[in-house]
Amino acid sequence: MTTDPVFEAIAALSRLATDTMPLAAIWLEKPLQMAGKRSIRIAAGDLVRAQTNLLCEGRFWLVDCSPLFPPTHEITECRGTIYSTDLQVILRDLKTNELLTIKL
Repeated sequence: MTTDPVFEAIAALSRLATDTMPLAAIWLEKPLQMAGKRSIRIAAGDLVRAQTNLLCEGRFWLVDCSPLFPPTHEITECRGTIYSTDLQVILRDLKTNELLTIKL
């Protein structure tokens, strides 16, 4: 039994909405202060600060860097769906080299 090419095409389009893929960069709604620059665009190689929120224990957020609060992580990869419904960054801890995924 063969599948209809039309249904295969519809299934492929559906996967674009749900499967994440590597992205060159992610554009944020508000600028983020990173090590050495302030930008609304984040990409692999950027040094950022990630910290937990006391109200949402265990969940990490990207926050502004400053001289008192330096970067804690390096972005290793940006991922998302083609429709930007699921955006995430994969970070490497600068001290422990552990990987962390933050959903934006």
